[in-house]
Amino acid sequence: MVLLTMKHFPRKCVGSACRSLERERCGKTAMTHSEIAENDDYQSIRRMPWSARLSALSLVGLLTTATLMWASPKSFAAFAMDQPYTKNDIVIAKHPNRTIKLDFARPRKGNGPFPLVVCIHGGGWTSGNRKQMHEHMIKLANMGYAAASIEYRLTKEAKFPAQINDSTQCINYLLDNAEKFKIDPDKIALFGGSAGGHVALMLSEVQNDIASKSLPLTPIHGHICATVSLAGPTNLTKKFSLFIQGIVDSLFNDADRTNPATIAQDRMMASPITFADAQDPPMLLLHGTKDEIVPFDQATDLMEVCRTKNVNADLIAIEGGGHGGGGKTKDWENGFAKMLKFLQEKLSS
Repeated sequence: MVLLTMKHFPRKCVGSACRSLERERCGKTAMTHSEIAENDDYQSIRRMPWSARLSALSLVGLLTTATLMWASPKSFAAFAMDQPYTKNDIVIAKHPNRTIKLDFARPRKGNGPFPLVVCIHGGGWTSGNRKQMHEHMIKLANMGYAAASIEYRLTKEAKFPAQINDSTQCINYLLDNAEKFKIDPDKIALFGGSAGGHVALMLSEVQNDIASKSLPLTPIHGHICATVSLAGPTNLTKKFSLFIQGIVDSLFNDADRTNPATIAQDRMMASPITFADAQDPPMLLLHGTKDEIVPFDQATDLMEVCRTKNVNADLIAIEGGGHGGGGKTKDWENGFAKMLKFLQEKLSS
């Protein structure tokens, strides 16, 4: 696990936004609402065309476990739009060892229905929860989307495919209540980092195979238009480093690990690359070429399969990037800007 702090990035930002960052670093109070309203950067962004706003809002903050982390709410204050409507801690399912919840946000103004972006946390399937993606959810709502940060049982609580089914249950709760949440069920995007990227890819790629291959999965009650994976594993049949291999193995039942045939079958059925076909929704992969946790060939292998099967897929390679940083900051910024443009294009068509 790699945790980046601000020292990994150049100390440069835009106008008053930089002063906001300095206030936070010095422990001073963040900008007030009146200061935000008078802020030159905020007002200039409000006057921008929507496509230009997306680029301005793509400024990079932090990456944690290859899950995109924009600037914190305080440091992002200069770019905030109207505070979105939020509903947190919505109970989706109660299991003996875990209660599954989700957080939700959408624009406060407007009747919708709004496209839905589902944020899925990482953590190697062994740690993490929906709060990791809460800030992304708020920022997406500020950009005009309905957004949800969901969670799933971890490997110590349930084995694969519980992670996929729990995520589906969260999404279906929102879609089954689409009118209440002002959601357009025909415009859904999935966005996850690391293990969350794996879950996002699995969710999008298995939808056409659940019935035909009798998979033990529940279909999503809506239409997925786009999927974004940040450094997500795509092929669990390949060998990882010893430590990461142990994390991958934790997805599966202990009793099955001694049977080579079962091991191979389990990992194949838990790999997004297995289910890639021309019916899959468009996908965008963002991956560092020097990723030491999830090797870069996890992305290139999936891209090769996508090319042979006519899947609409693109890969943004961050030269020299690792699993949550490294490489050039500008490359990450450009990658995230392209990601936001990808979401905008696929959810507005």
